[in-house]
Amino acid sequence: MGGRASARLLEKRPGGSEAVSSRAAVIGGSGYVGSRLALSLASSGVETVVLDVAPAPEDIVGPCEVVECDIITGHGLEALSGCDTVFLMAAALAKLGDANPQWAWDLGIRGVVNVLGAAIRLVPVPRVVFPSTVAVYAPQAETVPVPEAALCGPVGLYATSKLAGETIIASACSCSSLQAFILRLFTIYGPGPSSGRRGHFVASWLERAASGQPLTIFGDGSRTLDLTHISDVLQACRLCIEAPPSPGRCSTYNIGSGRATPLATIARWIQEVNPSVTAIFKDDVKPSLIRPIGDISHARQELGYQPTIFPEEGVKATASQYFLQARAQSSGRH
Repeated sequence: MGGRASARLLEKRPGGSEAVSSRAAVIGGSGYVGSRLALSLASSGVETVVLDVAPAPEDIVGPCEVVECDIITGHGLEALSGCDTVFLMAAALAKLGDANPQWAWDLGIRGVVNVLGAAIRLVPVPRVVFPSTVAVYAPQAETVPVPEAALCGPVGLYATSKLAGETIIASACSCSSLQAFILRLFTIYGPGPSSGRRGHFVASWLERAASGQPLTIFGDGSRTLDLTHISDVLQACRLCIEAPPSPGRCSTYNIGSGRATPLATIARWIQEVNPSVTAIFKDDVKPSLIRPIGDISHARQELGYQPTIFPEEGVKATASQYFLQARAQSSGRH
């Protein structure tokens, strides 16, 4: 499959052993995180195959092999052959899933089962990395920062399907040699093709600002988010490749910045980049779900995860790049 020469990502571990990945599959590689992950892996020397039903972004067509794949039907999953690592990134984000719930359930349940079935039949069995979400936790966390062992209580289709996916994967590991990593991702932002339509919060605010609409803050602006830069999400994914082999083990990690950022502060950072941006406050008529701040100590200790871009730096850089691109596109239309 494909004409790229096989490459290897080699990392020395303490004690001198090496983690090796010669071929990785990114299922859902046409989405925001998946496409950025595919590019990151390919640039690191990993032969990368992107599997998706959606057309691949132009910037990944050259560096990566692209295969049409529908995990709901299983079509195209034979492309997993020869892969050492499978990143199961395909998901129906909240807004898209709410608009088509049957498809979202099929993708989050049947799709996960089909991928695991295909992976377990391979020799050797590849490790599986599954991005989950902070939204699996109960809305009112008893412990802050919230650890992985905290009570789960997802609200909504997306979060519920993610927790179901976690459970299916853990079950598969318990009865096979499959090794899996579940990454509970906090609020992701950063450069690249994120969008408010897909449910990305910071992107939705930048889209509103660029179109001249005010940023709407419900409540007094004190509600906080754990903003996680896309580069740190990709770091966590790569660390899963480098982790020591442990067949039959399913590990769960919080991946975030470990910092609480109020909504009003995010708005102020965007305004500092573009002073023409306005913000309005509205009564929170429907109390917003509280998104806890993640305890990332487990990921630090076991994976070596360490956030490298913190919220103020990341939001300002993302906003600056977004407004620059928006102005260039606007100029090109005139």
